[in-house]
Amino acid sequence: MNRVLIIDDDPVTRAVRKVMLTRLDREVIEADDVASGIEATENEDFATIICDYMLPDGTGLDVLEARPSLA
Repeated sequence: MNRVLIIDDDPVTRAVRKVMLTRLDREVIEADDVASGIEATENEDFATIICDYMLPDGTGLDVLEARPSLA
């Protein structure tokens, strides 16, 4: 599995990371807040999750608290 989830509210940061990861043949899924990040993890598995700490609706730690199996 080469799927990566990027959770970051900055679209430029997400875009740069996505370009770099797709060049490494990774499938990239993007989320721009805690809620959409948690939703993305409900039905899909990811090899890697790159999560910003400061998000508009909480912190990156909130994602881990909502999904303890990710930690």
